Amino acid sequence: QLLSLASNRIAAVPRQIRDMANLTSLSLMGNKVKELPEELGSLAALKHLNLSSNALAALPARLGAMRALTRLDAASNALIALPDSIGDLARLMELELGHNRLAALPPGLARLSALVRLDCRENALSSASEVPAAPSLAELLLGFNRLAALPRALPPALATLDVRDNAIEELDAEPLLALPRLRSLD
Repeated sequence: QLLSLASNRIAAVPRQIRDMANLTSLSLMGNKVKELPEELGSLAALKHLNLSSNALAALPARLGAMRALTRLDAASNALIALPDSIGDLARLMELELGHNRLAALPPGLARLSALVRLDCRENALSSASEVPAAPSLAELLLGFNRLAALPRALPPALATLDVRDNAIEELDAEPLLALPRLRSLD
C-alpha cells in the first residue's frame, strides 16, 4: 500500500501511523514536519520512506526497527544527527541525506551492507570514517562538506565518488587505484 501526503502543510504525524501495518511506501515530502513519532518505527512492511524537504532535526530512534526499508530519503531537512539504529536497516539500498546539517555519521552506518547509493552532499561532515564498506556501494556522494581526507576504506564496487568542494589538501591515490569500477571522480 502506498500513502503519499507530499507537498501539503502537514506539521505533525499522528502516533496512529503505527496502525497502518500494511503500508509499503510513505511519502511526507515537502511538508512542514519538525518531529516524527517513535511509532513510525512500527511500520515493519515499509520499503520506501520519503521525508525530504521538511524541517526535521532528528529521525526517530526506532528507525532501525523498519527492517524492510530499502530506500530512505531524508534530504533537505535540518538533521544534525542520525540514530545509530540506522545501522539495523540491513536491506537499505539507497540513503539520501544531502542538504542537512550533519557534522558526523553514526557508527551504525558502517553496518549497512546492502547499500548501493549514499548521498551526504551539502552537510558539515569533517570525517567520512563511518562510510560503509558495503560490497555493492556504487555511488558515494560526499561533495560540499568539510572533509580533510578521503574515507580510509572505499568499497570495491564504487563507480562514482563525489568529494568536490571539501577541505582535502592531500590526495592519497592508493585507495583510488584499488577501485576497478571507478568511472567518475569529482
